Amino acid sequence: MKKGVLILFAAHSGAGKTTIIRKLLKRHQDWFFSVSATTRKPRPGEVNGKDYWFVTREEFESMIQQNKLLEYEEVHGDYYGTPAEPVKKALEQGKVCLFDLDVRGVMSLKKQFPEQSLSIFIEVPDINILRERLINRKTESMEQIEKRLSRIPLEVGMKDSFDVVVENYSLDKAIENIEHVIKKIKERC
Repeated sequence: MKKGVLILFAAHSGAGKTTIIRKLLKRHQDWFFSVSATTRKPRPGEVNGKDYWFVTREEFESMIQQNKLLEYEEVHGDYYGTPAEPVKKALEQGKVCLFDLDVRGVMSLKKQFPEQSLSIFIEVPDINILRERLINRKTESMEQIEKRLSRIPLEVGMKDSFDVVVENYSLDKAIENIEHVIKKIKERC
């Protein structure tokens, strides 16, 4: 049986990472999506267990203590982390595993699974596009949006550590490019 592969996505807030992952999962229903745990409140329309595992800070800290997370990070005042058990099971089954992470989470998993992972950074051509997308989402205050945008220098500084940088000028073209690189890593593993 072929080994599973980890496809590790990160991007600036508003770059289209979540949209790309959802479209990929629709096109490849046998792929696995690693649902992260978080202490942040759900946005309208988000479903517990599908978009995130929404947990309390105490529950998350218990997961840390019990080593139930492959990685975790505090971002924008909330914890985000990757539950270990579902990922291990998907890898044993030889699945393509998609991850929606921040840049540090990607680097942590890449270090743990160097031969089985592909890191992809989703880039957009202009910070104003990011700001506009975040405002149009209507899920966060301007203060929260500015907090998200303040991480851009950190993310840009780490972008060169990724295996692939995909520019999201066109959603269809970005997905096509990503499918091409995933096909290559699947052939290798």
